[in-house]
Amino acid sequence: FSNHDVPRVASRWGQQLSHRHRCELAALVLISLRGNIFIYQGEELGLTQATIDFEHLQDPEAISNWPHTLGRDGARVPMPWNADQPNNGFSDCSPWLPMPGEYQALSVTNQQYEQSVLSSVRQLMHVRQHCELLRQGNLSELSTENGVLSFHRTLNEQCVEVCFNFSAETLPLVSGPNSRLLAGVDSAGLMSELPKELSPFSGVIAVR
Repeated sequence: FSNHDVPRVASRWGQQLSHRHRCELAALVLISLRGNIFIYQGEELGLTQATIDFEHLQDPEAISNWPHTLGRDGARVPMPWNADQPNNGFSDCSPWLPMPGEYQALSVTNQQYEQSVLSSVRQLMHVRQHCELLRQGNLSELSTENGVLSFHRTLNEQCVEVCFNFSAETLPLVSGPNSRLLAGVDSAGLMSELPKELSPFSGVIAVR
């Protein structure tokens, strides 16, 4: 979803949602997809696109086109590891790009609690790691109607149902009678049980 040439996903997707909600929902989408998944540095922390002043820019494209383009340096700021150390623990000397002040709260040391973006991403990656259907299964029955994205991941006659509600309406969740929740996200965070309805901007992965 992110790389060093595009603005960070936490700053370009789901801006009507809370920061934690959009980061967790993006992570749920990511683990549901077919193929190898990649997490760009800081995406697991929910890092946002940094604003870099002109005098600190390193990107030749941004310097040449200033101030008409956003530039790529905002996604290239170093990882904030330890909020109690200089440069958020990245290095003893000043890094190539300055650390924005808001990165201190998003540092690894400041996200060692249950309800953090980092904790949620770790849990979702654990789900992916231990579910062969998500890692190896085919993708079938893709549907994108009325703000709903749904598909199945299948392997050896087993099936995982995936459904995301990207609309502003609460919608009924149609799932098999014996389906159980594998992972889910709504505005309250990670789900603990399979809901009967999908609230706005929520999603579930269920084993059938």
